[in-house]
Amino acid sequence: MQREYNSIMLLVHAGAGSGMGGKLAPQATEALRTLYTSAEFEVIETKGKEHIREVGCTTEADLVICLSGDGCVHDLAQSLLARPRDNRPTLASIPAGSGNDYARSLGIPSDCMKAIALLPVCEPLMVDVGRVNDTYFLETLSFGMDAAVAINTEKLRLSTQSRGIRLYARAAIKSIIHEFNELQATMKINEETHTLSTYILAIQNGPTYGGGFRVAPFASIVDGMFDVYTVSGIGKLKALYYLTKLKDGKHVDLKEFSSYKTSKLELEFAEQPPAQCDGEKLTGQRFSVSLLPAELKVLASSEASIGQMTK
Repeated sequence: MQREYNSIMLLVHAGAGSGMGGKLAPQATEALRTLYTSAEFEVIETKGKEHIREVGCTTEADLVICLSGDGCVHDLAQSLLARPRDNRPTLASIPAGSGNDYARSLGIPSDCMKAIALLPVCEPLMVDVGRVNDTYFLETLSFGMDAAVAINTEKLRLSTQSRGIRLYARAAIKSIIHEFNELQATMKINEETHTLSTYILAIQNGPTYGGGFRVAPFASIVDGMFDVYTVSGIGKLKALYYLTKLKDGKHVDLKEFSSYKTSKLELEFAEQPPAQCDGEKLTGQRFSVSLLPAELKVLASSEASIGQMTK
């Protein structure tokens, strides 16, 4: 049964996916107007991070639909989550970016028109949100090699026009060859303190990063817990091999990987590490990470990452 909304805002990031957002916008707008004929409908094209956050703070729409990649959704979430809990619109994601990992966790198809056709039968779902220091994240927080890969992914996207797993794989190979450095860190988790020497430290709310790499294949966006992975004791050649395992989540039983379940942790690094959340660069050496359960209302399909997979 289709849910009715009094007002809908379509937020378009025209530059998402090397211009894919702008190309899809006219067709997406027409399709959404046809689906939601009784709603007041507004289309806004983003003008940068500050504009996105301003829109999130001031919109009076019942439903905000992002035609964008993960970065725009991440920026919008910062302002939505700053609003009083009972004054937040429902968030929907139509993927048009390079990675689209959060839309994937919501069970939204990567094809724009299929995603739009599915929206009316998607159910509102209260999902978990991560927080690192003063920043919210929806899908992923990571340090080390995978963060370096995320940063290089953006550079390669601009120069190669690639998208998705292909883009991430190219960035990963480049990072492993040129930036293969082990992190030294202290991690306080589940009332225990661990001294780490690790190449990757991934803290996942959803199962994927990098356009579909299943780093945390059992993660759920509604279970009130992060899935945390670290990897140590590998060289460059083995790292390249493990990249193929990581793509399909087949790394979880390998001895070099350690995993944890937690709702909060504290991290301190010996030196400032490469760091990212939802693909956005972070800086610092000390990080306080916590999970906010059932904090944000989103539209999700029956294919959402809500814990169907078990070990």
